[in-house]
Amino acid sequence: MSDPSPVKPTITPVETPVAPSEPPIVAPRASEPPPPPPPPRREPPQTIVDKAIKVTQAYAEYVWADVKVLFAEIKPSFVKFGLKQRNFLIGLVVFILFLIWLF
Repeated sequence: MSDPSPVKPTITPVETPVAPSEPPIVAPRASEPPPPPPPPRREPPQTIVDKAIKVTQAYAEYVWADVKVLFAEIKPSFVKFGLKQRNFLIGLVVFILFLIWLF
């Protein structure tokens, strides 16, 4: 009880598309002038936000310089005073935490 007919494939073969070949890159002839360079890229205009960022950064540098000078001038007197006072360091830490909390 065998079937004499040959087995036929149930899946049809799929033809893969062939991409068109890219044209070859040819160097310009010696008689042709070289192509002009691309125009320089324009910088985008400055917005108010850009200006505000620059001003804030400059002000932060200014304030940081002041803080460093004040720390250098005040630190010795703080240490001298702190050695005399009993709870000075605890109060100083609480004061600094209070300042951080404010900002």
